Amino acid sequence: MKLLKNIISKISLLLLLLEIIIIIIFLFFKIFYKVYVIASPSMEPRLKVGNVIISKKYNYDINELREGMIITYHGKKNSYKGKLITHEIISIDYDNEIVHTKGINNELIDPIVNSADIESIFIYVSPTFTFLYKLINNRISRIFIIIIIIILIIINIRKLFKSLENKKYEETN
Repeated sequence: MKLLKNIISKISLLLLLLEIIIIIIFLFFKIFYKVYVIASPSMEPRLKVGNVIISKKYNYDINELREGMIITYHGKKNSYKGKLITHEIISIDYDNEIVHTKGINNELIDPIVNSADIESIFIYVSPTFTFLYKLINNRISRIFIIIIIIILIIINIRKLFKSLENKKYEETN
């Protein structure tokens, strides 16, 4: 019984530490960065559908922006209204604090973007997050992961019972 309590105690401590680490990472990202999943082919070939991108939060200084940068902004007009758009800056009007953007794969320029509507500036595509996102969103992968987790749980439970049996056997002898 002591062995079981010891194992449960160690697992609980490990889970608590893992939760604390996840919360710290989450808060760090929440404060300084944004994570997005590319939903359309408008930025292909540079950003592909399903890519997970990391962007730094925009600090509302238009002088920080340059042509060629990729930004994510809140769409306000036409089909962009209410959507987060990730497109490349093609020109900047620093005096009026507006930018002109366009999807690399789009023929038309986007509606004018006020600098106040910009949410973040693209940093890079995360291959790891992209892989995990695609893995998790694939039905077969999810089933496979669930099966592996169930198998690991069964193996650990069997080991635990064997260990308890051995402990009982040692105590009786």
